[in-house]
Amino acid sequence: MPEKPLQVRIEATDQHPGQFTLSFNSSQYPLTLNPDANVTFSDWLRRLQPVLAGQDDPSGELAPQALLRNVGTWLWQALLPDGAPVQERDELVQVLRTGHTPLLLVLPDALAGLPWELLCDPHLLRGVFSLAAVRLCASIPLIHLRHLFHSRCVCSCSSPRRQG
Repeated sequence: MPEKPLQVRIEATDQHPGQFTLSFNSSQYPLTLNPDANVTFSDWLRRLQPVLAGQDDPSGELAPQALLRNVGTWLWQALLPDGAPVQERDELVQVLRTGHTPLLLVLPDALAGLPWELLCDPHLLRGVFSLAAVRLCASIPLIHLRHLFHSRCVCSCSSPRRQG
C-alpha cells in the first residue's frame, strides 16, 4: 500500500499579486512569493533551460550543478521565509527533513511553472536533488527534469496530476 504523501498546498489570495497561503497538515501561514521581482532568481531561471538540456550555464558564471542547487535553494527559502510564523515554519522544516513519505505540492497556476523538482534544503546538501529526487510527488508535470534523475527518483505516484 503506497504511503500517503505530505501535502503542501499553496493557494493564491485575492489581496495582492504574489500573496499566497501555504498550508500543510493542520498548519498554515501567509507567503509572499514573486519570483519575477527577484532579478537574480529570474536570471537563474533564464539560464536554467540550456543547463537542463545538458549544456553549460550560458553566462559561464556557475557550474551546472551549482545553478541547479541555487534555484532549488531559492525555492526552499521561498517556502520557508524568515517572516513566516516560527512554530509553523519549524514544523514544516522538521516534517520535510525527517519525513519519508512523498511530497505532494499543490500549486496555483502562477507558481506551477517554477522548477519545484529542484527543491533543495541548503542544510542537507548531500546532492543537488537532496530533497526532491527522493520525495517530490508534485501536482505539476515533471517531464522536463525526468532525464536528470530518472533512476534516482522513487516517487510513489506514477503520473503527477494537477489538483485543486
